Amino acid sequence: MIGEMYARAGRYARLCQLLFLFPGVVELMQHLFELHAGFYDNIAAMKAAEHAPSRMVAGHFKVIALYLTGWWAVRFYACGDNPAAARAWDPRATALFVPVMAWGLFWLVLTLDGPMLAAAAGWPARPLAIGALALSFAGLLLEPCLSAWKAAAVVGNGAIGFMRSIRLTPGSYWWSLGMSLAATMPLMIVHYALAVAALGRTPAVAITVLGFDAVVVSYIGAVMMASTYVIARRVAARAGVALLPGAADVEQFSRVAALP
Repeated sequence: MIGEMYARAGRYARLCQLLFLFPGVVELMQHLFELHAGFYDNIAAMKAAEHAPSRMVAGHFKVIALYLTGWWAVRFYACGDNPAAARAWDPRATALFVPVMAWGLFWLVLTLDGPMLAAAAGWPARPLAIGALALSFAGLLLEPCLSAWKAAAVVGNGAIGFMRSIRLTPGSYWWSLGMSLAATMPLMIVHYALAVAALGRTPAVAITVLGFDAVVVSYIGAVMMASTYVIARRVAARAGVALLPGAADVEQFSRVAALP
């Protein structure tokens, strides 16, 4: 399964190059802001510039770009690795994807902006740090339960909503969580290792390392969405429900996806 996720993410990178690179371009912009702020001078500078406004704004856009990868990549995987499916616009799927995007934006604001807003309001730092960590952990644990909802939404299947996705997952939960972590953690280690490798380097070396990291971030996004799709496929199959829409809708989806 892990091999399938990595291989299909590689096909997405090869066949949908501009879509694949979009999160990486935003990541590279964030790195350029970080370099300008001295973020990679040393550990102390990294900590001092952690909440620099330009870095935080770029970070928000990077997360949004990864959410959009959830639309492009999952449609690509669900339609048999068809690049036209990733590029196609589907009104029904778009409407179903809006709540998925809203859910992601809610967690983005809660985890990235919440602690800063609370700190600005004078709340104690230690409880804030513990609360932010607890929220991140809760989001990690909940994510496998929502894979079927997210995957079904982007292919236009409204029969698997938020709550039904949660109800369908328990029989596959631990497999799903383990598979998700096994697929993404090695790449996350590489991502953070590259940030450390850029510390204290000359600008030319740092930009080279961080440029490679930007590509890694794009690949992380593709693998995360491959994980979402594979988990959703298993959850739906074990529950005996269709992940793709009905036959007539699948035919329409295929026609839309086949557009040049």
